[in-house]
Amino acid sequence: MMNCLKKLFRKKDSLVEQKIKNPLGVRGARVIGVMDAIDLKLFTHEYMQSRMETLIYDGLVSDDDDADKGDIHKGSLKQWEDIDKKYPEFTKMLMIHNEIYGFLTFLVLNDECFELAKQGKLCEGDITLDVLDRDIVNNSEGYKNEFKGYFLDIVIESEHRNASNFRLLLDAFIKQIEDYAKAGKFVVEWCANGYSEHGIKLCEMLGLEFICNHEQEGEGQIYHTKFNEDSFNHRGFKRYPHLVELYQKHFKDKTVNK
Repeated sequence: MMNCLKKLFRKKDSLVEQKIKNPLGVRGARVIGVMDAIDLKLFTHEYMQSRMETLIYDGLVSDDDDADKGDIHKGSLKQWEDIDKKYPEFTKMLMIHNEIYGFLTFLVLNDECFELAKQGKLCEGDITLDVLDRDIVNNSEGYKNEFKGYFLDIVIESEHRNASNFRLLLDAFIKQIEDYAKAGKFVVEWCANGYSEHGIKLCEMLGLEFICNHEQEGEGQIYHTKFNEDSFNHRGFKRYPHLVELYQKHFKDKTVNK
C-alpha cells in the first residue's frame, strides 16, 4: 500500500508543488504551505481522513497508552466528506513535502448546535451539514452578517510540532476569517474544545476562556468568548491589524445604527 502511495505522490509532485506556491509568503513554501480541503483533491478522501486520524492520535496519545485509536475520531467518512466538499475553507491542511502533517478545522454552527458546544455536549458524530450555518456562504442581500464559530481540531504531527508550523495554520485561519469579514460576514462568538496542547494554546492566544469540561470524561475542555470592540486589544491579534480594523468598524457601525 505504501509503495503505491509513494508512486502516486511522485506522479503528482510537480502539480502539488505548483498549488503550494508561497500561499502565506513564508520562506521555503515550495515544500511547506497550507491548503484548503478542496485543494487536496489530488488525494482520496479516505487517505485524507486516515492521515488526519493518525495525526489526532499522535497529538493526544503517547506510545505507552492503550487507548483505542478508533474512539478518538468520531463521525463517518461520508459525514466529513460532505462537509469538506460543501465548506472546504473550514479545514486548513499543513503540507510538508506533499504530505499532510497537520490541520486546523473550524466550523460555523447554527444557534442550537452552538449552545450544545458551549455546554460540552457536542460530539464530532453530531456534526453534519444540517447543523452548520449555511448563510456563511450565501452572498445574497438580506442575510444575517453575524455568526458563531467552533474550533474543532488543531493538530500537528509530533516531529513537526513547532511555533512556525503552528503559526502557518493560525495565519491561514485568520486569513479565512478576514476574507469573511471583507464580504460583510463576522464570526463574533467562538467556542472550542481544547483537548490538545495546540488547541488550548490557540484558545488562549485568541482570548477564549475556559467555561467547563466536556460532558464525556477525557473528551476535552470547553473554551468560549464573545467578541466586542475591546476584544481585539488582546495580544493574539497584534499580528493581524487588517482583521482588527474590519471587526472594530463592524462593531462601531453596529453601535451607531442601534
